[in-house]
Amino acid sequence: MKKTKFNNYVSLIKNAINNDKLVVFAGAGVSKDSGVPLWSELIEEIRGYLNEDINENDPLKIAQILYNEKGEKEYNDIIKKSLFRNKGIYNPLHEILFELNPQHIITTNYDHFFESIIENKGLPFSVVSKDIDLPYAEHKSLLIKYHGDFENKNIVFKEIDYLEFSKNNTLKEIFVKSLFSNKVILFVGYSVGDINLKLLIRDIQFILTKHHQRAYLLSHNNNISNSENKYFENLGINIINYCDESLKTEKDKNESSSIGELVYKQLEYIRDFDLFEYERSKSNISTVNKIIDDLYSSLLRFHYFRVIPKRVLASLYPLNKNSDNDTIYNIESTTLITYNKDLFNLINEYKGKEDTNFSDEQKRKLNFVFTRLIYSNVFYIGRKIGGKDVLGNRRTGEEIVLFDKFFNENKTCNCIDCTIGSFKYSSAISKIESYNITDDSKLWDDVVFAYSLYQMGEYYKAYKTYEQIEIKANRLKQMDVSFISLYNMKRIGIRIQGFHLLDKRYSFYDLKEIEIKSKKIDTDAEFYKIKYFVDKDVYNFLKEVRDGIYIQRLCNEIDNFYNKIPKDVKNIQRGGSVSNSDYFNLYNAVKQLNDFLKGNFIMGNGFSSIEYSINKSIKTFILGFYIGTLKLNYNQKNSFGVSKLDSFNHFLFELIIDYNKPDELADFIREQKILDIKFDEESQKSVFELITNFFKSAFEENKFFGGKKGNDVFTNYLNYSYNFKQKILLQLQNICIVLTYFEFTEIQIKSIYSDFNQFIKFTNFGERDELKLLKLFISTRYRLIGYELLLETLNIFNEKKYYDSIYITILKSLEKINSQFVDDITHIDSLNFEFNDYNILNIYETLSIEKKANFIEKVEIKLKERFDTTLVFILLLKEVPINKLTKNEYIKTIHKKLETKEKVTQDDYENFYFLNPIVQYFELINLGIIKDKKLLTLKIEAELFKFIINPEEFDENKFDINWLIIFHYDSYIIRFSKIDYIKEKLENYLIKNDDEKLQKIYFKILKNQKD
Repeated sequence: MKKTKFNNYVSLIKNAINNDKLVVFAGAGVSKDSGVPLWSELIEEIRGYLNEDINENDPLKIAQILYNEKGEKEYNDIIKKSLFRNKGIYNPLHEILFELNPQHIITTNYDHFFESIIENKGLPFSVVSKDIDLPYAEHKSLLIKYHGDFENKNIVFKEIDYLEFSKNNTLKEIFVKSLFSNKVILFVGYSVGDINLKLLIRDIQFILTKHHQRAYLLSHNNNISNSENKYFENLGINIINYCDESLKTEKDKNESSSIGELVYKQLEYIRDFDLFEYERSKSNISTVNKIIDDLYSSLLRFHYFRVIPKRVLASLYPLNKNSDNDTIYNIESTTLITYNKDLFNLINEYKGKEDTNFSDEQKRKLNFVFTRLIYSNVFYIGRKIGGKDVLGNRRTGEEIVLFDKFFNENKTCNCIDCTIGSFKYSSAISKIESYNITDDSKLWDDVVFAYSLYQMGEYYKAYKTYEQIEIKANRLKQMDVSFISLYNMKRIGIRIQGFHLLDKRYSFYDLKEIEIKSKKIDTDAEFYKIKYFVDKDVYNFLKEVRDGIYIQRLCNEIDNFYNKIPKDVKNIQRGGSVSNSDYFNLYNAVKQLNDFLKGNFIMGNGFSSIEYSINKSIKTFILGFYIGTLKLNYNQKNSFGVSKLDSFNHFLFELIIDYNKPDELADFIREQKILDIKFDEESQKSVFELITNFFKSAFEENKFFGGKKGNDVFTNYLNYSYNFKQKILLQLQNICIVLTYFEFTEIQIKSIYSDFNQFIKFTNFGERDELKLLKLFISTRYRLIGYELLLETLNIFNEKKYYDSIYITILKSLEKINSQFVDDITHIDSLNFEFNDYNILNIYETLSIEKKANFIEKVEIKLKERFDTTLVFILLLKEVPINKLTKNEYIKTIHKKLETKEKVTQDDYENFYFLNPIVQYFELINLGIIKDKKLLTLKIEAELFKFIINPEEFDENKFDINWLIIFHYDSYIIRFSKIDYIKEKLENYLIKNDDEKLQKIYFKILKNQKD
């Protein structure tokens, strides 16, 4: 059979497989290699059981004569014995028929090999042996025993069985014959002379005349005559003869007979047939145009997906052409190996944008291909050279650098997604609020819009938008987009719970509706539905998305490096050497994970396993840089060296900003004692630009009056979108970490901080714990920021009445730069006295003499409203002049505490708020700041208080050594060192007990006695 005709037939069957329209008829030949005889062999064997030789060739009549002579029981025994004398197990033909994914398998065989596979592999097929089985079938796919089986005593074999078949198998017959009207039928295991085949086809022709689908008969022969072929074509059957030219590359299974091998190769060829490659191969255009067109058309199928897993890429035609092995082995890190010499040579000869040997259209198509490959982390196209080694491998030779061929015509993209990625939030918000999905809007832009809403934390709007896109994509038959929309809707439903408490724009019922809807989305059912609308390769790609296997594999890679690299660091710290490509491989894994999600508009951020893996990778990269800061010994420098990370880049910066948990990373870097982590030169500029864009989102130039004004688009969005505000706060914290621990020039720091001042001026975050890393940045980089810019920040805080811990950090930084600094605070009335008492002192110390008095006056007013002994203690300790009435109220409060407690319990010892005011008060007495003559006249019951009022005269037998842990300040130590019984008691106790705290106190007492 000619290759062209053979492949045409195979393509029709493959198309039926892809559209769930294939029905397989399995005849006796399928079970031949399992020890079951063919129809003709069975008839010849039962001839030997007849009472006399007969001159009869009709197989049905021969079987009928056997029945008439032997009776039903002996007749059945003879047939079963003849059929199953040499019975084995199911063979590769049985298995591969299931691998064709037929809608149904219909067999005229009596054996149970197909049932065994269904049971062993848990396949979703229901077995129909008799009519009554049809209504009770649990699965959509059926295995129909058309001629029954022995268990149900309904085998169809003798003449009367065939004559009465319609009467005894009405439902089964009607169902099977109906399949010929709209399914593609493939007969396997039947010879051209098979009586079962002829009878069935004649019946179909009688019922449907010429209106049935053409069927196909797989034959292992390649020498069937033209007249016989024509005979079967008139019956509606196309015979697919064996084609050596098409099947010469198929490998032998070595598990079957010679005929079984030939049939298996045919079925394997059908199973693996690439329709896309076949359609492309029919083109008659020139070699160069064909290669370019094939490449372009292959990747254009993934139009809505910018990042394709490399294992999928490697399997695509024409990249996979001439590959001997599994194409997964064609991926070597960021290199894709191709055995397609014409393709390799074409790309190698192509010089890029300025190449005059290629048309503009050819260059556009090639650039599209290179863009997709580079996005997918394929930077090189390679080929193998030389002979195979002992393991059968060949060396990778020449590699083509794709970046040398790629050109970027639009250096800046203004889509919403790229605008968000550039941190130009005010512009992104404007674009989002002006965009509408219509019949005329591009589906690509719609998808970008929906994903951008998700990135901005607009989960409710994103869900509603994906609902629109799903309907639109269905109408356009763009089922890949429809599936991704439903997939993302499902993910949104997981995250949206509880947001009604935070975002007042939406009620509980609004969000509950989405939660309920999302739970009803069956991604498995939707995935099954799209199978008949999308290309096989796109379907396999979407399977990667649905199953999450690709994402999980990358997360596992990251986790492995996270566990391995810290061990390498310890080895290096101990003087060992570690040389490998772990950081390069980790970088590739993280980049592929991030790009796969963002590049394909798949929701991944906010899901713990993904974020957790990326967070761990950030810490691992920090360790890589830390290794570079270590002093290496001679052997480490001159033997194998050490693996390290020389600098961070733009992508790693984005990871930190988008994924990092600020507190964790700040603590981690602090533990490593690292400062001035470097960016590479190019990334330094882009990072600086991104941070600048972030802060400039909050303000704009005032075109009419000069200066700057707040950007209402941004600030309003912050005020009403809770999720967006949380996103900005997280990114601000992470930017503060970068500014704190990464290297920037003084000019860059000043420029960024100047924009930061405007950001703070025009936004309203207030006093928030989330901004504590801003304090870290200011306290670390204050000298680079400079006095003027810090003073500007202080004035902004004064204007906004932000008197919090950040305000204090700014004050301290200003004092360090200028010891004569005076705070020109103008809103003393607005000061928040609820925060840390030491902050009040810090503010006081920076005020002018005139404002100090006013400040203390306000403090004392607040104290009347809610008396705070700790604040008074701090003010007295620092010799701040407070009102005598306040001081007397303080003494009176402590006296009351001393008198009202009869006994100090264990709970009291552990209650900081109970004992701390007492400890602070006697600290002031020890220091001579307070003189309290009334102490000895107080009615004290608690022994602890009697002791601390007068330890010199206290009954030493009642002394508790653990009281020293409570009163451990230096002023107490000085006093206790002069009291002999305390030292003696302490010495005796420590001889018998090991107590670290008391040991420290003891040595302090000894030191004071010596002094």
